[in-house]
This record gives sequence, structure tokens and C-alpha cells, in this order.
Amino acid sequence: MKNILHFLRKLSCALVAGISLGSTFIPAIRPAKTPSHVVLAKTHQVSKTAKNAGKNCHWSKNSAKVYLDLADNQQLTQASQAAISAWNDTDSFTFTETSKKKNAQITIEPMFDPDTKAAGQASITYNHKTKLLNKAKIQLNVYYLQNLMYAYSYQRIVNTVEHELGHAIGLKHNNGKSVMYPAGSVYPIEPQDIAKVKQIYHEK
Repeated sequence: MKNILHFLRKLSCALVAGISLGSTFIPAIRPAKTPSHVVLAKTHQVSKTAKNAGKNCHWSKNSAKVYLDLADNQQLTQASQAAISAWNDTDSFTFTETSKKKNAQITIEPMFDPDTKAAGQASITYNHKTKLLNKAKIQLNVYYLQNLMYAYSYQRIVNTVEHELGHAIGLKHNNGKSVMYPAGSVYPIEPQDIAKVKQIYHEK
């Protein structure tokens, strides 16, 4: 009987140790490293991160309603409004700010993610057949944009929002002097960006 009890105690300890050690070795799943600006396209709710995801997608006309879901973040709100005004001043695309999220085609919201290199990212949902955009969501990463260690000036934050709005209306990355330059948020909206938007929306 003593031997049986001794065996059961050992078995009990082994099971407890096995469960504890098993949870220790479950690998943590971390997001993959990404560029400074990211485009995540969706078609029929299936996420794509390919280089040409969402290629040639656009709205049915050169205008869209935007909802700023930025809570009390005054700096990001002001930067987003400045970026919207900058695009509107180009006469290539018109953004209208709406106070109702349900009426918006594009939303802008904050994110906090030190595990990505993205200062901002845009995700889009579009019709696979027509290539018409349905929804777009822009996320601004406060970990970089409002972190003194990364020294983002207000203008660079505005440039970041302009860049993501560019993705939200159909623009892709451009390695030249362009607001769509993929890293650093160093350029504002440039003439070639305006020309590209007008080409997408068949404007003269």
C-alpha cells in the first residue's frame, strides 16, 4: 500500500511539473517586422500583404468622408485635419470630415505598437471584380509619432497622415520625391502625387 501511495505522489508531481514546463515552452507569436509605412489590403475580407495588394483600387469618385477616431489626442487630430486640408488644396481629391463614424468611408485612429517598424498603416477593403474601394482604415502609431526618442516633428506627422491618406485613395509607394516615399515621412504632397491621383480618377 505504501508503495502504491509513493508511486501516486510521484506521478502527481510529474504531471504538475509537466504542465508547468509545457506552458513555459509555448512560443510567443509576435507580429512580423514591417516597413515604415504599410498597406494591408482586403478583398472579400481576406487579408493580403503582398506587394501589389489592392493594386489599381479607387473610389467611385474623387471624394470620401473621413471620421477622426482619435479621442483626445489633440496633436494627431490637428495633424490629420492639416493633412486633409493639404489634399483638398490640390483639387485632385476631396476629403470631408464627418462626425458620425457609420457615415465614414475612411477612419483614422491611433495605435500603439512597438513591435512593428510602421509609423502608420492603411488597410483597405475593396471589391475584387470592380476594384472599387469600400472602406479604408488608417492607423497612426503613437509609439513612433509621439515618442521623443524618435524625434518626429509636427510636419513629419502631417506627412505621415498625408501618406496614409494617399494609400486610402489608391496611391502606391514611390521611391522618388513623393509623399508616398516608403520611409521617413520626409516629403509632403508633391506635384507627381497630384498628377497620379488625377490620372487614377481621370481628371484633367
